Amino acid sequence: MWLDRNELVSLDLKLTSDYGDIIPKIQIGYDLFNLIEHNTSIDTETKINLKEKAVICHQKIKMMLFAEKCAIENLNEFEVSQNMEMPCLFGDDETTLLYHTESTILFARNALDVVATIFHCMAFHERNDSFNKFTKKILKDENDKFIYLKSYLCEIDKLDTHAFRLLCGSERGRSLRDQIVHQTNIKLEYDEYKEGSNKEKLFIVLYKGEIVICYREFMRNFVMEVVEMISSISQKFILDELENQL
Repeated sequence: MWLDRNELVSLDLKLTSDYGDIIPKIQIGYDLFNLIEHNTSIDTETKINLKEKAVICHQKIKMMLFAEKCAIENLNEFEVSQNMEMPCLFGDDETTLLYHTESTILFARNALDVVATIFHCMAFHERNDSFNKFTKKILKDENDKFIYLKSYLCEIDKLDTHAFRLLCGSERGRSLRDQIVHQTNIKLEYDEYKEGSNKEKLFIVLYKGEIVICYREFMRNFVMEVVEMISSISQKFILDELENQL
């Protein structure tokens, strides 16, 4: 399947059109296309294969955004039926919300692992589909080949609630994705959101209560950060390559 620049960019426009209320501007296809075309060390056939990975990444991102959209819609429907001074999330309502929440997280990690194939090829000329392994290898790199990329990853690695830390793990242990797959469910709890208020908001509880975030805020920021990561890493790759040519 051959894809040219216009076809890849059109996928960006479609995502922006469908999910503009979530992420105002999406340019994953544009940035991945530039990254693939800019590299002079890979042959035409490899570029075609990598562009196909870019399309699959787009599809995974769309599924992530759709799951997030469904989660918020289901939450809205649930809260309309509740006395928000004492909302009671359980049974099918809880299961439905957990389904869409965990789907959002799993498709996000899926998208990153798909795009990791492109990033591994660009950086190390090897086949690997683990985003976690890719970022750890870059962060441990001791030469000056990936200055901009390493600086960016170091910056987001400092943010405890950033999608990067949640999806790739930290000193706390397993990543959020691994916890969902191997250990437990996402924990959702209603609580007062400001002192003196009788109404409650839904919060997502992470790492056994170490991190508690307003659910709506978490979901919106999470999907935005995943999309931003893919575009930013692509851009940093190009900056590093230009720097190395000087």
